[in-house]
Amino acid sequence: MDVSVQIPDHVLADAINEKLATFKPVDPFPEVMDKGTTAKFLHCSRVTLDHWIKDNGLPVAKIGNNYRFVKADLISWVQSHSK
Repeated sequence: MDVSVQIPDHVLADAINEKLATFKPVDPFPEVMDKGTTAKFLHCSRVTLDHWIKDNGLPVAKIGNNYRFVKADLISWVQSHSK
């Protein structure tokens, strides 16, 4: 048995506009990241990330054996190293 429902265009348009007004895109990268996530964020390998930490002053916090990166600091670092 097929059931068909007709929704008036203005009702559908109003629903879509209401959703769009409150839409907030989801950022897949958290504010604080580990090395693997940071490498994905910067589109580089973990070897390159280690090089940038050692030789290029990439901002990082080392807590024990764990590295943590603040997204805002990474964005500033990339901007300061852009030509």
